[in-house]
Amino acid sequence: MNAKGLIFCFTVVLVIFLLVTETTQAHGVFTKDKSCLRRDVKEEIIKEIRKRLDILSAKSECCEGACGCCPPRWDKHGDSCYYVEKNATSKWQDARKRCQNMGADLAIITSSDENRFIANLTKKYKITSGLGIWFGLQRLADNKFYWIDGTPLESHFQAWGQGQPDNSGGRENCGHMRGLVDQPPGQWNDLPCSLGAGYAPYPGLICEKSISYF
Repeated sequence: MNAKGLIFCFTVVLVIFLLVTETTQAHGVFTKDKSCLRRDVKEEIIKEIRKRLDILSAKSECCEGACGCCPPRWDKHGDSCYYVEKNATSKWQDARKRCQNMGADLAIITSSDENRFIANLTKKYKITSGLGIWFGLQRLADNKFYWIDGTPLESHFQAWGQGQPDNSGGRENCGHMRGLVDQPPGQWNDLPCSLGAGYAPYPGLICEKSISYF
């Protein structure tokens, strides 16, 4: 075989060798990628399982000894969760909107036990102003008070302070619980539903929503 034939044969063998080598390497890369993909998927599954376990664990701790629980910063009483905000707003309607934005509404107080619980919350959150906290009571056109669910206050539990409600100036149409300046605590009063700039600090608010069960 002449030199030209030897060179041709060598070239063919070299090309075949390179093709085999490249194919082997490609297979190795594919196998490696496949292995990495499996590992990544496995890690994602493990992370998701751990995430769900953490959520279940948090709920379990939250509801230990109870059938349901309240979100962080809410206080549980009976079948309801309560949220207190200090110095919230000068307007009763704005206070109600704030509660509604949290999936709640201004609190409806139906018993002395509930009233005492809310009075204790004013202590817990240091509601010291006499303006206290707005709750879900409003005087309507018939000059009678109704809860925000339409229930008339008349003949139901009431905790008005002495001489209240007095509708001073003929415009005190919204209910609030006075702050820690009053003894005993938990006394109700009527206020204008929109306070002027002279009132400071503003009343706080008390929101209520049904407890979350799962």
